[in-house]
Amino acid sequence: MSCCIPSPFSPFMNLEIRTCDYADPSDLRFTKSSIPSNFSKPYQDFSLVEALDEIQRGSMEPSDVPTISVYQDEKGIQWSKDNRRLWVFRKAGLTRIEVKYTFKRFSKVPPPGTQRHKMAKPDFFPAVKSDAENSETCKIQ
Repeated sequence: MSCCIPSPFSPFMNLEIRTCDYADPSDLRFTKSSIPSNFSKPYQDFSLVEALDEIQRGSMEPSDVPTISVYQDEKGIQWSKDNRRLWVFRKAGLTRIEVKYTFKRFSKVPPPGTQRHKMAKPDFFPAVKSDAENSETCKIQ
């Protein structure tokens, strides 16, 4: 992947500028410790598992899904704003997706501390919560 992210000393770092590029989903980190099992409106009737199945069967291409927004922090960790899409792409084993880098830190990036350290690990996946049972974790492997 070519790196199109400016130096942290760039005067443009706080602007909402987006640059399209490609990334390996396994290099991107989740910003939530749990996510709903369905997408948000207008795709609320489409589950993560259905999207995963369609991508794995080849009936849906990653390019059919809206591009993921990514922010790279001061340590070089790339955080996804779009956790459900990232979950599908990572579970599908994709190695290249189109992303939009934003140079303005989004509020979803976990604050420094134990939770951020845990979520920054490459093998971290958020729990997938059923919409019908907000407190129950779906067993999706």
